[in-house]
Amino acid sequence: MPKKSHTIRVAALATIVASVATVSPANAAANPPGARRGFIVNCAFSHTADDDPIVHPGEAGESHNHTFFGATTTDANSTATSLLGGPTACKDPADHSGYWIPTLLRGNDSVPVPVTGARIAYAGGLGVVAPPAGLKIVAGGVTHTGFACAPDRGRGGRPQPLAITNEFPDTCAPGTHLAAQIIFPNCWDGVNLDSTDHKAHMAYDEAGACPNGYGVKVARLTLVVDFATGDTAGLALSSGDASSLHADFMNGWVQNRLERRLGGGSGPGGAGGGPGGGPPPPPNGRFPKP
Repeated sequence: MPKKSHTIRVAALATIVASVATVSPANAAANPPGARRGFIVNCAFSHTADDDPIVHPGEAGESHNHTFFGATTTDANSTATSLLGGPTACKDPADHSGYWIPTLLRGNDSVPVPVTGARIAYAGGLGVVAPPAGLKIVAGGVTHTGFACAPDRGRGGRPQPLAITNEFPDTCAPGTHLAAQIIFPNCWDGVNLDSTDHKAHMAYDEAGACPNGYGVKVARLTLVVDFATGDTAGLALSSGDASSLHADFMNGWVQNRLERRLGGGSGPGGAGGGPGGGPPPPPNGRFPKP
């Protein structure tokens, strides 16, 4: 993500904070046979800031502007432990994760476009493991991100896959609104919670199978951000044009809660079935019910 100079509680139970410190990648639990296929979590808008604790950690104000959901304390100095120690805008109180995208702006004055919230689908299944505590992911690229006009009835509900494009669509018709969709990579190298480019430790599956070197299949995240408008005139992202859309995730879940929601146990599980662990997505392309 390009660097840009232009601007735009803390006490927690020790047992909760300790859950981040004590859960290691080696303790990730694979979903047993019959595990649930996934769930949806809804997270409200939190704030905007010129911060990015993954790409520019400790460098306040040194990023292009981002719109944050979930953890309400996310800033340049955030860590998984600090997120767990603060409040969350997600409906599941165990999800203190930080989710963020470049801020959508309108007009010459670059006024932020209001958002109604974000919906995150966690796709599970046989052999899939929960994202490990503290995992950081940056997702982008024209194949896995884009914009679409989404039905208003979908706001706050179960997201359906959108027919996204890498350009802003024409003005959305009555009864629809602008939405952004970002699909995160779901294959992990099993070792690193981050990497130098914030991408190399993760990969996308290929026809349901993880590529060599990425033997752990984690729950795939699909982030849908709903905007409070169908007017697409004069829009740009703080990172550039529509094709620069991307999203960041820092796992701040109470880890055993995340594992339970995905149907897995909390004991040792290892590598989640090895390369390609888990079945391919359902042929109808629908997300799992919550």
